[in-house]
Amino acid sequence: VILKPDPGNSQELYIRSLSAL
Repeated sequence: VILKPDPGNSQELYIRSLSAL
């Protein structure tokens, strides 16, 4: 699952997406 980087939470969402994998 790849989440699009959102302004302000790009890092957080990116890390969560990796954890979801």
